[in-house]
Amino acid sequence: MGRVQVARSPSLRYGKGLSLSYRGDLPDTPRVYINGDEYGVVLSSEKGDSHILDYSVQTLPLSLRLPERALVLDAGAVASLSHLLHHGVPSVDAVEPHPEVADLLEITHEEDVRNGRFSVRIMDSRSFLSERESRYDLVLLPIQGTFGGSVGLQALQENYLLTREAFRAAWEALDDKGILSVSLYVDYPPRLSLKLISLLAETISEAGIDDPSSHLAALRNWDLVTIAVSPSPLGEEARSRLAELAETHGFDRAWVPGAGPHPGDRRHLVEDDLFAEAMTALLEKRREWTAGAYPFMISAPTDDRPFFYQTLHLGQLEEARRALGGGSLAYTEMGVILLALTTGILAVAAFLLILAPLLKLRGKAGMESAPTLFYFAALGLGFMFLEILWIQRFILYWGHPLYSAAGVISALLVGMGLGSMATSGMPARGTVIPLAAALVCVVLVLSIALLTPLFEATLSFPGPVRYCLGLAAIAAPSFLMGMPFPLALRRLGRVNPHLTAWAWGINGCFSVLGAPLAALAAMQFGFTVLGWGVVAAYLAAFVSALPGTLSNR
Repeated sequence: MGRVQVARSPSLRYGKGLSLSYRGDLPDTPRVYINGDEYGVVLSSEKGDSHILDYSVQTLPLSLRLPERALVLDAGAVASLSHLLHHGVPSVDAVEPHPEVADLLEITHEEDVRNGRFSVRIMDSRSFLSERESRYDLVLLPIQGTFGGSVGLQALQENYLLTREAFRAAWEALDDKGILSVSLYVDYPPRLSLKLISLLAETISEAGIDDPSSHLAALRNWDLVTIAVSPSPLGEEARSRLAELAETHGFDRAWVPGAGPHPGDRRHLVEDDLFAEAMTALLEKRREWTAGAYPFMISAPTDDRPFFYQTLHLGQLEEARRALGGGSLAYTEMGVILLALTTGILAVAAFLLILAPLLKLRGKAGMESAPTLFYFAALGLGFMFLEILWIQRFILYWGHPLYSAAGVISALLVGMGLGSMATSGMPARGTVIPLAAALVCVVLVLSIALLTPLFEATLSFPGPVRYCLGLAAIAAPSFLMGMPFPLALRRLGRVNPHLTAWAWGINGCFSVLGAPLAALAAMQFGFTVLGWGVVAAYLAAFVSALPGTLSNR
């Protein structure tokens, strides 16, 4: 699950979301890294007059209402955990998926663990939300984004804690006057911040609340914006505390409950009021902001498309560049562009290194090679599309990319190997090959239709049960998927042996192309569309097997 390292240095200080009027010392806190990437900080919860986060916008939820019972998700990345314990919150439950980080949290807050105020659960946060039995009056998520905006390949990372389904589960974990809070780095032009607003607005609306604006409060400074939402309207007391925080620490009230952005708070200025304008439009449910008029994708992510950090759309790159002030797209989320470029480079390399040298092997077959091309190309694409699809989908179900990759690849290859072995006793006749491809299409349609309901019904089950159910769900499709390739290869070896090596090359070429194409399709259209792409690939193989080289000669 990654190498955990803790580093401490006088130059590593903490002040995220800190007021510019703060005159105290910045603590040199230990930093936690996983595989070299910063994951969180270890802030002390020792009692005293104040805590460093008392001067940060992250203090917003505690200022609105001091909780009795708090839940901290992905707790190793949440500095506010120590803030809660410092202020004497009676019960704090932390959820941390990495066992080594969870141990570090227990050691750091050993006294609070001993007196029963603090407990750590080692599991995925989404799984915990699905199985939790208690309600909380505060749910905290880690800071999202990166300082200056999310750049590069971060946009390719799926995040199942930042989807409509996850926020709905977090909302259901709140009591009637509870608060759900998350902080995000300020970006310009606003992209991720507006995506988060869309996510929160959809969550509030799905709860049957007609006026989301009165259930939300937000504070902003030079680097962070902290947003808090509640099932109950935030009334005059919340507005008074927001005003006090803004006056005392020099923050801007990005959203006053029921009133909108405060026009008098102009301490942190940007070129325009685009963030305030867009936030108002999203909370008022003006759909034009999420329907393509804005050059960035800011609609709420879902489990079918869990790429919170992806805001670029391939069809609006020029509009996005203009929105950046004519600057380079390198200063925004480049994941989708890099993925498209990778696909193009691989396509050229695959043609030059795999297909071109094999073209001469067609001999005098002429158009008889066309079914071979389409059949084995479809099998290569279909296999890789399904592998990428399942790895992504099972991250949510099994709780970690490591478990998903290991389980899916192992089960898929073992199942296909057994299916391939089972064909040794089958005749490679003209009707058998298209029948095998047709059976794969049928079982894949059933898998797409049933997998999501299976996940929703069993996500709260214990880990070992979910692992067994997931492997069983992979078994039948993978077994049948192992049949079309060896059957067709045996048939080809008898009727057109000079095309056998070409068939291997085609399959390998399109398998290479399939991985980036699958990721690109998932990011732009979602996993459901990718799943139907798998079915389409095997349907193409079925059609290609009906006439010509593979079956009728």
